[in-house]
Amino acid sequence: MNQCPEQPQQLEEEHYKKRIQIILFEFFEKTDYPNCPLSIFDVYRRSIEPGAFSLDEIKEHFEELTDEEMKIYMDKFTQEMTEYHQAVKKWRQTHGHKFNVLKKKLHFNHHH
Repeated sequence: MNQCPEQPQQLEEEHYKKRIQIILFEFFEKTDYPNCPLSIFDVYRRSIEPGAFSLDEIKEHFEELTDEEMKIYMDKFTQEMTEYHQAVKKWRQTHGHKFNVLKKKLHFNHHH
């Protein structure tokens, strides 16, 4: 394996991203973000390799964050969530019928 000087920073960055993704996942799950049919499915799919973590592990990780950390992450990603929200709204206008299919799939995946 190549040991390049940027490795520690890169690992830290990846860890940071992973934490943010977990927060987004948790945020969407808690709020059941009504106009984001893809929210949980999409965030989960993109943020965590399939089967790498159980939901319990994700929640555990999430609960380790302080309120201050949460605030920082939420502030940082409000803009992105807004853009995401708008994108999904647009998606719904053309693909709304797929929502229930995804919901069923998501539900199935999370409970089996």
